[in-house]
Amino acid sequence: MSEIFKVEGQLQTWNIEGSSDDSPPFGFSWISWAEHATGKKRGRCSYTGCDASATCGGHVWIKHLGCFIAPICSGCNYNGNSKRWQGSGSTLRDGIVVIKREMTVGMLNTDRKKIRQNNKCINCKKTFTPKNPNHKKCDKCANEYFHHAATIGPW
Repeated sequence: MSEIFKVEGQLQTWNIEGSSDDSPPFGFSWISWAEHATGKKRGRCSYTGCDASATCGGHVWIKHLGCFIAPICSGCNYNGNSKRWQGSGSTLRDGIVVIKREMTVGMLNTDRKKIRQNNKCINCKKTFTPKNPNHKKCDKCANEYFHHAATIGPW
């Protein structure tokens, strides 16, 4: 029997890396299993501010509560989406139904993708959230650089 919870309020949530060693019950995908277990049909992505259709049952960490399966879209489930990394400030919408899962060895041992706090752009010195842990410039300064490089022409 699965533990099913209804999210009340907007709780900080992020995607869990290393979840590929957790498999849904035989004959199900994570999203179809979630529909079966909860009796609810998928709708919009569970992340606040995302209006895409839920296509995946994604492994998410709800701060102070643990690992859950939540209906999310493929864009939010993508591990390169820094909006869904730990520290990004992302939340689930109020009223979302999630299913409790245990952490697997893969989840426990993976490198975490975290947003570094107080990132300062090396050009304008404004605080920004990097899309990649290696980014040193805010979007505006990076776009100006690439636009400038494009106007100069090829090598």
